[in-house]
Amino acid sequence: MLIIHIVTGYIALLSGGLVMILTKGNERHRIIGRVFFYCMIGVSITSVFLSISKALPFLLQIGIFVFYQTYGGFSSVKDKTLGIKIPDLIILLIALINGLFMIISLNLILLIFGGITMLLVFIDVRIYYRLYRKISIDKKAWLSRHIGMMIGSYIGTLTAFLVVNFSFIKPNWIVWLAPTILLVPLMRYWIWKNTIIKNQKEAI
Repeated sequence: MLIIHIVTGYIALLSGGLVMILTKGNERHRIIGRVFFYCMIGVSITSVFLSISKALPFLLQIGIFVFYQTYGGFSSVKDKTLGIKIPDLIILLIALINGLFMIISLNLILLIFGGITMLLVFIDVRIYYRLYRKISIDKKAWLSRHIGMMIGSYIGTLTAFLVVNFSFIKPNWIVWLAPTILLVPLMRYWIWKNTIIKNQKEAI
């Protein structure tokens, strides 16, 4: 399991980095994106297994955090039908519970990731409510969710990589939060570029 975790983690780092720097929306983007998705699922599942076998609740919570975003990001472009599926609700509930436990842990890192989780859960609840009421959702909203969730999952695996290989850097919170601090502004920029700007161009 550890070997699978390491191998899928490195492939996810490489493929995720390529997805971010290469042209978006073409067939190459979709192929590399699928590689990233399946590797991130592998990372998440092995994280849960390793955390349980070694009694590491911290790793368990991070694994669930990453899985929730990976699944959400992929499903945003894979399936946008007007319907709420049971697996979606189960994963949302697990993410909610995980986010609450992150926050009540009072650990600085988990507090931040827990806050991010609760924000994402709130956004998803609004989406599911609109789906339940049969209210149409703009395709740009799905794209925004896709970008945010996938980059969020990449932040998770990059953070794990840095923590394992650069634990000598003090204080530790710098290593833990550096990917979030660096990539969240880029995520917001890409969402703005691919949703708001494109909407304005289409309206002209």
